[in-house]
Amino acid sequence: MWQIRAMSGMTKDIPITLDSTAVGNHMKIVVFGSKLSVVTSQDINIAWQVIPSGSVASFQYPYETNIGVYYYSGSNKILVLSQVAAAPGTTWDYLAKSSDEEGTIKLDQSVGTRSDGMYAILNQKPDAWSGRLVNVGLYKDSKLFMVEPSVGVDTYAEMTVSNKLYFAVVVHSDSITNGKMFVPSFVNVFAKQNSANTILPEVLEAQVSQLKEVDLNQYPNGVTVTITQDRSTLRFIFDMKATK
Repeated sequence: MWQIRAMSGMTKDIPITLDSTAVGNHMKIVVFGSKLSVVTSQDINIAWQVIPSGSVASFQYPYETNIGVYYYSGSNKILVLSQVAAAPGTTWDYLAKSSDEEGTIKLDQSVGTRSDGMYAILNQKPDAWSGRLVNVGLYKDSKLFMVEPSVGVDTYAEMTVSNKLYFAVVVHSDSITNGKMFVPSFVNVFAKQNSANTILPEVLEAQVSQLKEVDLNQYPNGVTVTITQDRSTLRFIFDMKATK
């Protein structure tokens, strides 16, 4: 059972403005909120927001979190179930009664709300067949925010969202889109799905800048993140300013 534990307590959406007009328009800014350690021992990041550089963009970090399940069919096509809005601390069941059925996600009302705010999702064992491995994702703004891959039958995924975001500048970034998993290029890893049973989407390699952590607990009314670049060192600089 793989667990992500983080801070909780946010009660409203947080507006975020990203100003990258000072760094040109030939890169992308990737915002993510979680890391995985699967396939390799190195960090794998999930691109939650992907924004062209050289622009001013605004988006919300939503209070609401959705649960979703996705998996590979025999043809390696990704099948994604509809997302379900889920309150922190709730427990859910995924069940596919047959191999031809995509399955459903339902709230387990027999379990009380957990005080730690952690989401628990059971890959329920069906009666008529052996079941399938699935990826369980948490979504913000309908975009994949974090995921526990390869959750076995009769096994729980336990996750809780963090109120921290991480910003990075990505170059050579044509393949980076929302929901993609990637590793920094200095890790020198290019991992792909090995088989239909692995059910892990392709993990891309990306050349990224240093990461900047933004703790949204410090910016309850919103934050503007401004990116500039030092001309002598070429290092990207991230500045934060709270919204009044």
